[in-house]
Amino acid sequence: SRAIALLGLQGACIGNGILTVENRAQAEARAEVSGQNKGGGAAAAALHLIALGRHWGGARRSVGFLPEREEIQIAGQNKGPVA
Repeated sequence: SRAIALLGLQGACIGNGILTVENRAQAEARAEVSGQNKGGGAAAAALHLIALGRHWGGARRSVGFLPEREEIQIAGQNKGPVA
């Protein structure tokens, strides 16, 4: 957890959602979308961090993976750019 905190201090938006459970039934209850939905809460918190970073941060940075070029090729298509 110290390394995660250090990354956060360097400006990285880190989501850390770990379930601590005694058994599978507890894990399922905490992960169930219609129940406690802990995974959804962790995802929402990460998205809020990104939104806050964009609102209050300096330079705008990308989130996720970006393509090498503007054109993309979808699997199964025979036409389009070739790598």
